[in-house]
Amino acid sequence: MILQQTTWSFETVKHLAFINGAGLAGAATLYASNSTTKIGSIPSIAFTVGLLLAVLDMHINTLAYQARSREIGKRITEFDQQKRTAEKLFEDVSAGRIGFKVAGAIGTASAISFIVGIVPFVKIAFAP
Repeated sequence: MILQQTTWSFETVKHLAFINGAGLAGAATLYASNSTTKIGSIPSIAFTVGLLLAVLDMHINTLAYQARSREIGKRITEFDQQKRTAEKLFEDVSAGRIGFKVAGAIGTASAISFIVGIVPFVKIAFAP
């Protein structure tokens, strides 16, 4: 279960980075083109912020998973040295919990940043 949750978490963050990067490329292309359609600088800023937040989200998730892994390793060592009972070995892991909450908030901010950046493109697409 934890491995599946880990995979989904990293996949989600990876796709946040991907969509913000693609949005930034699209905004830069449209900005540099000779087209009369201009979108301004807001999408570029929003996609850049979203991309930076996605990278920060990846880093914080990595730190939180490392903390969780260290705690599990410590429990196993203590169990091997008979300093911990089997019941205590399987208690919920608390290390990294705050990091995961912070990473979740940053990931949400990255998604919101993407939505802010995409609005001018949607307006162009549906303009008469």
